[in-house]
Amino acid sequence: MNGKMKYFLISLISLVFTITIFSEKGISSSDKLVFVSVKNTDLSEYENRNCAVGLLSLKPASKNMESIYLATAYRRTFLLNVDLKGEIEFNEGIPEYRNYSSIKKALKKEYENMDQKKGIESIGQILNENGIKRAYYGNDEDYLIMTDNIGRYDKGDRVVPAFNEIEDFLDKEFEEMDIVFISIDSEEENEYIERLLESKYPVLLWSKYRKQNGIIRNRSLSTALYKDEMNSEGILTSDSTKRRGLINNLDLGTSILEYFNLENDNDSGKMIKIEKDLGKSYIEKIFNSYINLTISKYIFHGLTISFSFILIFLYFMKKDIYKKHRDKIYLPILFILFSIIYSFLSYNVFLYNGFIIISSLILFFIFKKKSWNIIYLVFILDFIMLIGIFFFKDILYNSFIGYNSILAGGRYYGLNNDIMGCFIATGILSSIIISKRIDKYLGFFYLLIHVLGLTGRYGSNFGGLLTIILSTAIFTYYFLFEDRNRKKIFIVLPFVLLIVLGVVFLGKGETNHIASFFKRVCIYGFIEFKDMIVKKIIHLIKMTILPPWSVIFIIESIYIIKRLKKRFKRNDLIKAMYLVSIGALFFNDTGVVAFTYINLFTIAIISYLEERGYEFE
Repeated sequence: MNGKMKYFLISLISLVFTITIFSEKGISSSDKLVFVSVKNTDLSEYENRNCAVGLLSLKPASKNMESIYLATAYRRTFLLNVDLKGEIEFNEGIPEYRNYSSIKKALKKEYENMDQKKGIESIGQILNENGIKRAYYGNDEDYLIMTDNIGRYDKGDRVVPAFNEIEDFLDKEFEEMDIVFISIDSEEENEYIERLLESKYPVLLWSKYRKQNGIIRNRSLSTALYKDEMNSEGILTSDSTKRRGLINNLDLGTSILEYFNLENDNDSGKMIKIEKDLGKSYIEKIFNSYINLTISKYIFHGLTISFSFILIFLYFMKKDIYKKHRDKIYLPILFILFSIIYSFLSYNVFLYNGFIIISSLILFFIFKKKSWNIIYLVFILDFIMLIGIFFFKDILYNSFIGYNSILAGGRYYGLNNDIMGCFIATGILSSIIISKRIDKYLGFFYLLIHVLGLTGRYGSNFGGLLTIILSTAIFTYYFLFEDRNRKKIFIVLPFVLLIVLGVVFLGKGETNHIASFFKRVCIYGFIEFKDMIVKKIIHLIKMTILPPWSVIFIIESIYIIKRLKKRFKRNDLIKAMYLVSIGALFFNDTGVVAFTYINLFTIAIISYLEERGYEFE
């Protein structure tokens, strides 16, 4: 490789380290707050109406509403099966939830330090301890959101004031109260909302209604609205989701506390922020994008599995046909590339999927006539993913390969395990190519960029981070010291791991779910760690043993292991890729998906090398 190309690659690698910082406006504090829940209204209709709106992800996903209320109250999700048969009683204007003791008993059974110093406390209890007076008006289980430790508020009634009296009612309430919680279940919800938007008081309002578009049933996304004293317009976001226009119910609880300057660093929820509006009907647009990407994800997962399965079947059953069609395995990689390039079309399922498929077919047949070189495709895809991770995450989030399953209550930000598998595969392949054709230390440095890309500050995928660290060890063994001098490797490997840990520290970030998780483990004890591990293992087992992923996992493994048994001139490359995929399988709860995508590239490289004359003997 000539000097100009080497200079270009070094400059390109350096460019990736440049980062930009964006800021948002937090919800403003005052001394009074109206908190409102409605049952049947899509609040996104109030976008650009003197307020900020956003989608509201309800956790735990697909659970009963009582679990969602408790999650909001405690700013964390619980794995509890509590039979709530409570009843709200109003004795001389003091509301009390009769069966609250059974809830407390169940919580304390699971979390020993419940209500202890620095332990797990509800919003209502924290407000109560700090002299913040709470009133509740309504007759619904959402009462649980702001109750104190004995199931009480300071004041309340099951009768909600009429919408045309709401301002006078609030004036009177706020003579004594600091926060008024109104639960509205009425055909006049819209009239209430209109009056509240005209109120002089700040209003935080959320809907229990799951937003729909008629294609896929949505069970987890609702809507929320915040009106401050300045009537700031925009969209809601938070550090929990790191997505424009999306918050979750845990954020509601944390924001109420921070509104009254009662910060709690142990919360899973984060403060709600307001970003400037990004165009007409933005919330509707991103909701449709989530629906469309869910559909696209199923379509292209199916195509990827089908291409891999058919190719492997032909190898074992029809070798002559296999040789003629083995290059078709490049098509799923082209789908991935164009899914990112056309991410701006994700709001329209037909345009998005159509452009991906047509563009992939056109490019495939163009390169087929001009002697296909998959190395260029790997480099291009890897570079685009690097740019997305460090600068423009939305191009990844709005692609089928990078879409986090928001509708299913999945992760909100960071790389999912689909694109993580692709990112690691292209990263290690690109690094190997650089080490072979330019310089092995430059290849190692290029791989370190991918380590940085999976840290909490950027890709924020802990299983992926463990996998890429494993990849650097494998790269060091197979390609940094090709003479396999064990003494050299034994001496150098600790320094390599030290460099990797330095990169991990550089990208640790300040507000990511990995750091927050370990902080909660230190505070809440082993139960926090156990819950996470048990959930991850159960999910991993389910994903690995259930079709279609179990099928593709088995046949890809049989195919690659069989090819490795033969004498092959690029055996180390194939072996390294397969070992990395095994690491990805065990380090992630949906590791079988990462395994599949890493080995999509492994199979493609085998096909490419065979076409170049590196035949098995």
